[in-house]
Amino acid sequence: SIFFTVLLLSGLILMAIKHLIPQIMRLSIILLVTACIATLVDLLISAFYYEWHLTLGIYIPLLAMNCLILANAEENALRHDLKDVISQTTMSGLSIIGLLFLVGLIRDVMSGLIFSDNGFILFAMAPGAFLALGLIIALLNYLNMSKAKVSD
Repeated sequence: SIFFTVLLLSGLILMAIKHLIPQIMRLSIILLVTACIATLVDLLISAFYYEWHLTLGIYIPLLAMNCLILANAEENALRHDLKDVISQTTMSGLSIIGLLFLVGLIRDVMSGLIFSDNGFILFAMAPGAFLALGLIIALLNYLNMSKAKVSD
């Protein structure tokens, strides 16, 4: 996925130059590297897969997950070696892809797109993603509370 590519390339570049980055400029450099990689990926898609570029539009340059990329890059690339960076970015990328898939699946089921024509239309609209994410978080909180009660 595009997100995973940007995450991995940013992590590798930042890991390679981590000794050259002054502490005061760390966040600026992380932002610059991430923005450059996202722009490069957008240009490559525009050049080789123009139909995708038209479909994706502004979403690649925006990369709504940019904040996650920044946090992940700072946490992993600047504090670990190459093997750890690759494994951490792989796990982070797969986790985000899994979460996005789960949110999409919940939206499709709840809006009636998969199993029936009767569903909650709100899940098919933009706020449906937030509702699906809220349901996932509520389920995780419930499971964590259940585990805590069992341990006590």
